[in-house]
Amino acid sequence: MAKNPPKEIGNSGKCFRCNKPIYCKEGYQGKPTWKNNDGSSHYNKEGECNDSTSFETTTQKETSVVWEKLDVKSPDQTQLIEGLRELRALAYDFTKETHPELSENSPIFGQINNANMTHLLSLMQIKATKESS
Repeated sequence: MAKNPPKEIGNSGKCFRCNKPIYCKEGYQGKPTWKNNDGSSHYNKEGECNDSTSFETTTQKETSVVWEKLDVKSPDQTQLIEGLRELRALAYDFTKETHPELSENSPIFGQINNANMTHLLSLMQIKATKESS
């Protein structure tokens, strides 16, 4: 997982979320805090980057990828796809239930949702192993 440089006064680097420069300066009660170049706080109370346009857009040449497409899916493949749909829906519902304050389009929501999908897959594997014994 990406993270910021050590939070020590005088350190600087790039924010792990938005890739913008951040500077560790003395904040409230002398505690180190991440600031923007202009001295404003880089993070808000929710821990999100203060700038609403936080993600820098870079122009990159789009790479052409040739994706294989299946004309006919086997019953096993169809079952896997349906399982994936159910897993995604279950993870989304659980993430929304446990973090109703987060925007579904925020990177944090996406990260939590991905973690929940991973946990669900692990639980499914444990369940399948127990049932096959």
